[in-house]
Amino acid sequence: MFSSQKIDKQFILERVREEEIIEHYLKTNVEFNRLFLNPLRRDTNPTLSFKKLSNRIWIKDWSGWFEGDCFNLVEKLYSVRFYKACEIIAQDFNLIKKDKTYSPVKVDWVEYKEEE
Repeated sequence: MFSSQKIDKQFILERVREEEIIEHYLKTNVEFNRLFLNPLRRDTNPTLSFKKLSNRIWIKDWSGWFEGDCFNLVEKLYSVRFYKACEIIAQDFNLIKKDKTYSPVKVDWVEYKEEE
């Protein structure tokens, strides 16, 4: 465990791959050039995609629900700021000692109605 070190993006990405972080929180494999159903909300049409931008993975839900990297994803899921998101990721991947348990916020479900 690395308890006395600054917990930031660099600290985390030197120890955990972005794909691992995304797959941990989305519970789906990162694959490029295709659309997925968003596992975090009711999604009847595939709207979620992954893209490589400057050697980073960008996540986009084309419905407008979310766009960002793995750190932005944790910020959104837990309704926290960047530093706290880094702490949550570090705890979940056993990079630091767990001081507190965090729970994701309840995600608002998006309802889609099929046109008649």
